[in-house]
Amino acid sequence: SKDKKDSNLRGGTQFIPLPEVIPNVKGKNIWVGFTKSHTDDCGCGPKFYRPILTVLIEVNGVYHIELMASGLDFTISPLNFKLTGTSCDGANVLTPNSIVSWYVASQDTTKHSYEDYMTVSVSEADSLSKTVIIKGVLDYILNIYKDKDIKDTFTLDEEANAIVGATRVCVTDYDFEVCRRYGLKHPVKDKE
Repeated sequence: SKDKKDSNLRGGTQFIPLPEVIPNVKGKNIWVGFTKSHTDDCGCGPKFYRPILTVLIEVNGVYHIELMASGLDFTISPLNFKLTGTSCDGANVLTPNSIVSWYVASQDTTKHSYEDYMTVSVSEADSLSKTVIIKGVLDYILNIYKDKDIKDTFTLDEEANAIVGATRVCVTDYDFEVCRRYGLKHPVKDKE
């Protein structure tokens, strides 16, 4: 139905491990990447795609997504697919292509914080490529573990299914809201 909200994840960057200054967690592999949300008919043209910061965990051959931070635009108002500007005239696509590098410049051991820089390549409307340097990704991820009650071990059970379902609804709702707000700020101008 047209009223049903749906946002799918397809494509994105490779997943890379946390920087080497972070000690390995015994028995866990942790990767960070950017997936891409595909949201249709949400207030800005027929298609609206945006990066989602994603943390992927593997323990004993079981993989799960631990974190999804959606609605990212890196302060870019991307070109529409018609290449006529940033309005919602046609698809509005900001694609994360690759994590080029991620390094830690310094560490504050008293505050348990890091100064890190991640370089990501993105494209607008599959026509214009840019690189974006993001500061603070590492602290953002590590602070999630301080602020949220995240279990040490992911178990495939009914509770996990409910959490995954609730996460999907939350991400979808947020993607729709980001799209709606973008559409209000970038309307299609009437042709005279």
